[in-house]
Formats: sequence, C-alpha cells, structure tokens
Amino acid sequence: KVVRIVPGFLLAGEKTTLTIEGVNLPDARAADVAFAGGAVKVLGVRRAAPGALELTVVSSAPTLATAKVSVKGLDAGTVTLAPAIDRIAIVPEVGRARMSGGTNYPPEGVQFEAIAYAKGSGSRKAPDVALGPVPATFRLTELKTRPGDDDMTWLGTILPHGSYLPTVDYAPNPKRTYTGENSGLVKVLARYKRGARTYDAQAELVVTVPDYIARIR
Repeated sequence: KVVRIVPGFLLAGEKTTLTIEGVNLPDARAADVAFAGGAVKVLGVRRAAPGALELTVVSSAPTLATAKVSVKGLDAGTVTLAPAIDRIAIVPEVGRARMSGGTNYPPEGVQFEAIAYAKGSGSRKAPDVALGPVPATFRLTELKTRPGDDDMTWLGTILPHGSYLPTVDYAPNPKRTYTGENSGLVKVLARYKRGARTYDAQAELVVTVPDYIARIR
C-alpha cells in the first residue's frame, strides 16, 4: 500500500527525485513505473528504504496536467505536471500566536508554509493551481501601523523554515509606550529560489494575549 508520494508536482524539463512511501512496496525497475495522463520519462528506480522507492524522472508536459502513478500495477497516487512555478504564497495569510501566560498557559506558535502555484490553464479566468509546499526561507519585518511602531523589538524572530514561537510573557512592558504588553503585528516574508528565478511572498503575524478560556478536551 502506498501512503504518499513526495513531492506532489513535477516541472517541465527538470530532473526530479520522487519518493514513494508505503508498506510492502515491490522491487521495481524503470520499465515497471507508469505515469498515465502525462509525458514523464522514468530514468531510474532504487529502493531508498524498506518502505520507500526513489524515482528519478523528467517531465516534458507543456501544460498543466495530472498524472496517475503506478508501480507494477500498484496505484501510487497522482502528481501535478506544470510548465513552471508562477508564484508562491504563504499560509496562513494571517498567523496568530499567543504569548505565555504562566505555567498553565504556555505560548502558542505558528507554522508558516510557502505554497507554489501555477497559472490555471484554459480560460483567462481559470484559478491558479496549488502545486505544493516549497522550502522557502522566512524572516520577519516591521509592519508600520502607528508612529514609533516598535513591535519587532519585542516579538523575537522566526526560524528560517517558518516556525514562530513567542519568547516573551504577557505582562506590562515599562519600556514601551504606556507600558504596553509585548503583543504586536509584523510582516512575514518568504523567499524561494529555484534555478534562475526568485519568488517572494508576504503574510502577517499577530502576537496576542494568552487564551485563558478553559477548553473542552
């Protein structure tokens, strides 16, 4: 049984390594792998682990398409074929994190991701197609909402892979105007380089107060 295939998309002209993960996967050669519905050439297959096969492939699909992958007749899922990545976008568009409110109220973080998109085919109004996540690099920058905006001074940093966790507690801060607490609103920037192209995207991060309302588990 196949659990997943990673990545979930192929770009035309790029040599890509697809990893098929699952249980009791059969040994296979390039001739045993088929991509129905798209022009994909299989250059090689190797067993990367007891539950994983690595496929080296090249797509030559000129337009958006979906290809069904099979290995010795076993359904391995589908991959999207695209001419190129046209843009990236960050999810969530607005992330919400919460500061620590003491031992019983730990901080709540946000995991941002960059998703690659290709322009929809067909009509001019066709929506863009989400291809899948890409390993962008993330950083924070100030979002000016008022004179003397200093949120970046107190909110800490985001990890390069997009993970953010507040490092300050919910409490008055005498160093801020009106001794305001350590909340804030900043921009999240992502940059992804692939070949000769660089893609940029922007989102927002809200760092707010702890959630003191008891939840039903």
